[in-house]
Amino acid sequence: MATNKVIILDIDGTLGCLISQHPSQITKNMEMSRVHHIQSSSFFVTRSFCEWFLEFCRYFFARVVVFSAGHRDYVENVVTSIFPYSPDAVFSFEDLNANQLKTVDVVRDEIPFAFSHNTIILEDNPSAWAPYNKENIIKLPECRFVGASSLEQEDYTFPNLRRWLMEEIYRSVDVRREIAAVSSFPSTYGDTLMSLATVDGKTIFFRDFNIRENKSKILASHWTEQGLLEKSYHLPTSVENIEDCRSFRFRGRTFLIGNNTRRMHIVDIENKSSCYLLKSPFPQRSVEKNWTPLVTDNQQRLLLVYSFDPLLVFQVTDLEKGRCDPYIGFVSNSSSHKECKLRGGTPFLPYQNNENVFVSVAHRQERGYCVSYRGYWAFLDLRSGSVQSSGAPIQIGQFLIVYPTSLFLGSDGKSWLGGHIDDEFCFLTDDISTPSV
Repeated sequence: MATNKVIILDIDGTLGCLISQHPSQITKNMEMSRVHHIQSSSFFVTRSFCEWFLEFCRYFFARVVVFSAGHRDYVENVVTSIFPYSPDAVFSFEDLNANQLKTVDVVRDEIPFAFSHNTIILEDNPSAWAPYNKENIIKLPECRFVGASSLEQEDYTFPNLRRWLMEEIYRSVDVRREIAAVSSFPSTYGDTLMSLATVDGKTIFFRDFNIRENKSKILASHWTEQGLLEKSYHLPTSVENIEDCRSFRFRGRTFLIGNNTRRMHIVDIENKSSCYLLKSPFPQRSVEKNWTPLVTDNQQRLLLVYSFDPLLVFQVTDLEKGRCDPYIGFVSNSSSHKECKLRGGTPFLPYQNNENVFVSVAHRQERGYCVSYRGYWAFLDLRSGSVQSSGAPIQIGQFLIVYPTSLFLGSDGKSWLGGHIDDEFCFLTDDISTPSV
């Protein structure tokens, strides 16, 4: 467990809000994964990034507790619907004290080590708590569904809060001291990196979804000797909104590959950031929007893995015209985890100096209480046309990778992996498992 802290979560106004009309009847651009049918004509809409934040709490805190002033049946229904796991304890209206207030004392009956110095309360309405618990409350802006999709999607309360928890609470001895330094967490959010792409760990390319003027741009920066980023700059690409960028070297030059509305583009970094639209030899499936680059034959041949199962590989025969011709096109005989449904990820690298076997970190969708994505080692044998994947997902510390973007060998021969844990937290590390099936 990352910390010895306890977090207590309110529901209404904090994790989301209850509405009587389905959001699709109010706005067309609502993320339907945030909508949960609770009871007759009632829908609970979670705050943006709620599921992601709850998953973070699961690994960051020693205990995750829910305390709502709603009645027990309602609270349990919401918890079952929105949580990707079972909280350690759930309290409701029936657990309020004689003054109809929430108290940490009640929580301590089930979580004995929930003390004032290590307990954090997330609440939009602090008056719902006993006065002597106010020092533990972080006030969040009330979550309201107003039907304006841009406002709903740009609520960055949870990313902002998560960053603060990682930076201030991780080693805190008494959380009340850190809580006293902040009055509340606004729903706007500062700069952050997304889809970090690099071929050497020195120059990095990334997206920044949380600053309005950067949302459609690809940015570049460099690491300083102190491990900090120099001032970033925009790449002057002719196409904007290229997502899930990955970088690779081909014929001695650096390129980026990414998708724009499920149309794949390659950006030539060293040629005025020229942007080339890739043309699939056949109609592109919407889910195959992460073509994976594989450079072979001494940097002279550029292949693109369109899909893993069936294994479909293209060769780029005319980059400027975006022409791609079939190179391999048959169903793989995946002997390991054929049900994985691997999707694209990092560029492929030669595996153990074998000119026919290549390794990448791909990702796949997993379904449980919620839809999530995980990163896996993927091995491609060009001779046999076979693909195998690792049996377990790759972890960075306590976190599971959501989307892998970079894989390269450092000067010491170690493998470096980059990507993001979620939509706010990027990483670049050589502290990874050895590639294996």
